[in-house]
Amino acid sequence: MKILGVLLLSLLLASGPAHASADFAAGSLYRTAGVPAWSAQAGTFTIMLWVYAPSVSGMNNFFSADDGGAFRVYVNIGTADDSPTGPYFLTRNGEWHFNRDGSYTANPAQSFDVSLGWTFLAVSFTQGGATDLYAWQAGVNGDALVHVPVRDSASSIAGTGAVNTFVLGDESNFVEGCRCLMGPVYVYDGIALSRAQIDAQRQQLAPLVSAHLIAYSSFVDGDALAIDESGTANWSVHGTVRLNGAAPPPVAAGGGTTTGGSTAGGNDGGAAAGGGGALLADGLLILLGLGALRRRLRRGG
Repeated sequence: MKILGVLLLSLLLASGPAHASADFAAGSLYRTAGVPAWSAQAGTFTIMLWVYAPSVSGMNNFFSADDGGAFRVYVNIGTADDSPTGPYFLTRNGEWHFNRDGSYTANPAQSFDVSLGWTFLAVSFTQGGATDLYAWQAGVNGDALVHVPVRDSASSIAGTGAVNTFVLGDESNFVEGCRCLMGPVYVYDGIALSRAQIDAQRQQLAPLVSAHLIAYSSFVDGDALAIDESGTANWSVHGTVRLNGAAPPPVAAGGGTTTGGSTAGGNDGGAAAGGGGALLADGLLILLGLGALRRRLRRGG
């Protein structure tokens, strides 16, 4: 029995924590607390997120920062209506695309395609300085992070007024949806992370830089999808945001467990699709281990 206990413990430890994502097809997350007043005159930041949109269509917004829906000023990572699979970074000062060849102009033939698989997108922005975009997808650029240099000086998000609202998975006036799954989201205020820091974060779930972190959602717990793990301010819910068992690669260490469930604005408790995949894998490993142990005991080994 001692041997059996050790085997079961080792199998559970080897399988690691379960990971998941948030499904924004029927809702979005938003907040007005803990939002920095980015404007044409101020705003240095880093935004990183994982997205996968296998059935994407129309306009989709993964992350938005704006002035509550008036759109006099905004910062947006999403896709355009005329090119729903190709991600871009959009502000009042321009539109820059995440292209596989390192270019940033609208070029569908070279664009990353968020419908093909999990895609990591990042923007490092320095007010008056550089704007750098980064993207990763399995099989692209030899599995290396792609750097899209947009500007080396004089960056501005332009517009009038200041940002006061953050939104995940939709616009702040809820007129556009996001047919997408999103993995971890990280937002930093007052710091533009370097290429090396961004690439390191891509390969790790837990935030590697704690200073200036103002938004962090891991989406690994269906009962806590609206929790902002940076501790700055939690999210409010529009519609229903559900847990999904699909997880971005690589499966990084340090995450929580997938419990299933959903987060709903009207408190309707829906079930998550695919949330038990990792648990099924754990169970399979345990059964295989038990079978091997029984065979060994029967042989007297």
